[in-house]
Amino acid sequence: MSASELPRVRILTGPTPLEPLPGLQAYLFGEAGIAPPARPLLWVKRDDAEHAGGIGGNKARKLEFILGQALERGARRLITPGMLGSNHALTLALAARLHGLRVRFILGPQPITDDVRMKLLAFHALGAELVIRGNLISMGLSMGAAQLRSALERDEYYVPTGGSSREGMQGYRLAFEELCTQTGRADLPALIYVPYGSGGTAAGLLAGARASGLSNQVRIEAVRVTAPWMTTRSRLNGFARPEARRWDNLDIISGYQQPGYGASTPEVEEVIRLLRDTDGIELESTYSGKAMLALVAGVRASLRATGTIEKTLFWLTYHRHDLDGIVRAYAWSNPREKWRELPRAVWPHYKGWNG
Repeated sequence: MSASELPRVRILTGPTPLEPLPGLQAYLFGEAGIAPPARPLLWVKRDDAEHAGGIGGNKARKLEFILGQALERGARRLITPGMLGSNHALTLALAARLHGLRVRFILGPQPITDDVRMKLLAFHALGAELVIRGNLISMGLSMGAAQLRSALERDEYYVPTGGSSREGMQGYRLAFEELCTQTGRADLPALIYVPYGSGGTAAGLLAGARASGLSNQVRIEAVRVTAPWMTTRSRLNGFARPEARRWDNLDIISGYQQPGYGASTPEVEEVIRLLRDTDGIELESTYSGKAMLALVAGVRASLRATGTIEKTLFWLTYHRHDLDGIVRAYAWSNPREKWRELPRAVWPHYKGWNG
């Protein structure tokens, strides 16, 4: 079934911007002692743009099809897993609110930052039911039970991690068509760098390239940001077939998932600062920062080897939601200790916190 035949809700308000990265290009060529070319060779596809209901990031495209199917089925509650600071969960809660659906999140452990603390408060403010699990085993058991309930009860709809499913992938199949319209088929980037977490974004772009007959022009550089056993070719294969049966235009890049999901490194923080300083682009350390670090390494290697680079696109999947606004708008019973309305399992993360 084609994407046009699938049930869909509208979240995107239009194509997301496609922009050059002149500052980063000048910096990297200058660093190598090479005069930068006049033609822009480094680009960014800005899926960090905001759409209906304050929603943005790569989940916006996926949720158009996921919510479409859930509503067609008659679901009243969405259930999804994620880590404590899941951007996917936050986006799902915002989208569900637009369409009158309830949400339950099964949340697993990750390093605690101020962003994670604010996300948990925002989940509650948006009406989400929070199920906190202290390890991946108990999280997996809860996920299995939720999938079973979803199969048996039509009013509950299970949304896989990251919104990555056959339905969610269609959003990025269409995103590739959007890119073709913006660049023209003859001027597509040779390389597209994208984070590989749950896999739906990379699989959708791969399927879009195949369906457009353009896979010989574009390589998808899927940068692992989580454990290798979670980011395999077979996982992508499950999403992208039958549109993509061959894999010669996709690379899975390792070495950037360390020191673990949600944990950063000095190198990642440095590339985040670099993009902010050169082109005013905001990244984060879990997904986009690690993928950009891989792109910068690839550009540096190409400049050392050949003195130039191919046209390269960074697909920015991150969106900085207005967490402060969401939290402030909620009527907390104890505004000084908002966290007391959260499950007790997360209370220790707020001791001494003045956010």
